[in-house]
Amino acid sequence: MISHMAKTDDFATWLQNELDIRGWRQVDLVRKAGIHSGFLSKILSRERRPGVGTCAAMARAFNLSEEEVLRRAGLLSTRPVAKDDTPDTPRIRDLIKSFLALEDEDQEHILKQMRALNALKTRRRSPASTREAKS
Repeated sequence: MISHMAKTDDFATWLQNELDIRGWRQVDLVRKAGIHSGFLSKILSRERRPGVGTCAAMARAFNLSEEEVLRRAGLLSTRPVAKDDTPDTPRIRDLIKSFLALEDEDQEHILKQMRALNALKTRRRSPASTREAKS
């Protein structure tokens, strides 16, 4: 079992990373989550642990699931695979964090590019394209 201090350290590190990825300062999270700056400071300095309500507020501010933030805070057990069977790997987590750090317009641009690439790969693999290529 992980000690209270290890969970607090892990969460504080994760939280600071989330702020850094988004280019946010503590005051940005305070405003967006509606939490007290002193409490956030104590979480980041590992003096306090967040509760369920604080985790929910942070999740809304970060546009993450409450489940994700609660797991990071050690308030829910971890699981290896997401509900939709998407692998929970460092690459997937990095992809999601990088995507969430983008503005909405940039997210749409990235999604269009990914869909186009997947459609191209699907067409290349389809039997009809293989027959046409052989003709």
